[in-house]
Amino acid sequence: MTLLTDEARALVGRKKVYTAPEEFGAAAGRYFGIAVGDHNPLYSDAEYARAQGLRGVTAPPTLICETNQY
Repeated sequence: MTLLTDEARALVGRKKVYTAPEEFGAAAGRYFGIAVGDHNPLYSDAEYARAQGLRGVTAPPTLICETNQY
C-alpha cells in the first residue's frame, strides 16, 4: 500500500514558496498566544521581550507550524 499519490510524488524535489496574504505583525502573535492559552509576555510586552534579548515581541513557535499548514 502506498500513501503517496502520483500528484504528491510529482512535487518531490520541487521548491514551493508560501507568501502570506498579509504581513505578519505583532498583533498576530499576541492573538495566537491568547487563542492557544499561552500568555507568555514575550508575545505581548515589547519591553519584557527586549529585556530577554529580543528586538521586540515575538510569536509562539506553534504559530509558525499552524501558518505552514494554512
